[in-house]
Amino acid sequence: MRNYFDEQLELLNVELIRMGSLCEDAIMGASRTLMGEEGFAKQVHDAEHEIDQKERDIENLCFKLLLKQQPVAKDLRTNPNYYIFLLS
Repeated sequence: MRNYFDEQLELLNVELIRMGSLCEDAIMGASRTLMGEEGFAKQVHDAEHEIDQKERDIENLCFKLLLKQQPVAKDLRTNPNYYIFLLS
């Protein structure tokens, strides 16, 4: 069970790095657009949707990791994101 947890943590790390890279690309594209270069606005718009999806995927992975480690239910109930996770 611990190996699975470690593998999932590694996956989480990789996904966070990918999301960070997407954010860097979006910031660079937005900066270039603001400097007057053409063609980057669509790229930034597309990256924004991909970043939003990656954020949701990472959040779901985090909650699954927490739930599989069987934390005390009271601990989860104090986190407002827990209810969002249950509804999604």
